[in-house]
Amino acid sequence: MKTENNYSVSFVMFKILGGIKQEEFELKAMSDLHAITVAENFHRRCGLIGRYYCETSNGKKFSVS
Repeated sequence: MKTENNYSVSFVMFKILGGIKQEEFELKAMSDLHAITVAENFHRRCGLIGRYYCETSNGKKFSVS
């Protein structure tokens, strides 16, 4: 039985320290709007500290802190 993958947007979360991209995570979401929710939940659940910047495969940019 083949399962359809409902994720159509991939995005990268990263932190910038001293002008250098660090702590990069690659995640998937169903849409640009869902990517924001996924990033906020990931940030909270992992106990990440500080602002993380996100860029989706569709070109949307946002940050979570």
